Amino acid sequence: MHKLSSIISKPVFSLFEGLWVGTISDICLNAGKIKGFFVLSSDEESTSFIAKKDIHKIGDEFVAIRNVDKLSFVNCESLNLINKRAITFDGQDLGKINEVFFDDKLNVLSVETNFGILLPNEKIASVGQDAVVFALDRKVKISTFKPKQKIFSKDVKNLKVSILEDTRSQLSIIEDTDDNMSKSVYIPKKIMQNPNFLIGRTAINLIKTDSGEVIIRAGEKISEKTISKAKIHNKIYELSSCAN
Repeated sequence: MHKLSSIISKPVFSLFEGLWVGTISDICLNAGKIKGFFVLSSDEESTSFIAKKDIHKIGDEFVAIRNVDKLSFVNCESLNLINKRAITFDGQDLGKINEVFFDDKLNVLSVETNFGILLPNEKIASVGQDAVVFALDRKVKISTFKPKQKIFSKDVKNLKVSILEDTRSQLSIIEDTDDNMSKSVYIPKKIMQNPNFLIGRTAINLIKTDSGEVIIRAGEKISEKTISKAKIHNKIYELSSCAN
């Protein structure tokens, strides 16, 4: 049995040429099976793909492929389970996935969350952009939740934004200005009611209070303290907008 954490960043050598071609950077998944690995070149300027059938051996120190001709630049979607939230149809939050276990044939066996919960692969009902949905206690088909109008994966980001915008609530804030004019600020209901969903995400921009005090810097993780400070200074919307 192999662990994903022990494979990522492992060097890749071509046996025929005796050449170091790069390092494993990510995996390609389909229906619970690993189709292959993405390989970041040794000069870190390009990424290629190696199918599982062309991998000779996953060793303790490196991954061996037969020859460099087996590397390709196919358009295969990278779908890593690491750091995705594990949730169930029954409304349980099982934590974030921090490990993936698979066998010698690259079949995913199970995943483990940061709560120490081991979840078998066959219980995975759906893998999405932010979460993996598990059917643990009852048999539920994900097709039950399929919308009448099909939504393509490339539209999901825009859909998330539009949902927040369409369900926004208006707050009237009186600012201490010369003309004592009121300023209308629109904050999504989801953010107002439960901003804790932002915890653990990374800020992509610097956010300051109106007086110039730093709430969070770019690259820092959002914490409960960050959210509390953003609430006090009415910066929750800005915080959610820059959360990655």
